Amino acid sequence: MAMLLELALSNLLLTKVVLMLRSWCLLAEECVTFFSMPN
Repeated sequence: MAMLLELALSNLLLTKVVLMLRSWCLLAEECVTFFSMPN
């Protein structure tokens, strides 16, 4: 039972990390496109 809970927690943590990384990547892409635009 404890192992199942541990697995669920680590899975949740992994999901959080992946979402965070994805949002960072999107943010970085936006910054790059913003700065590469000719002004």
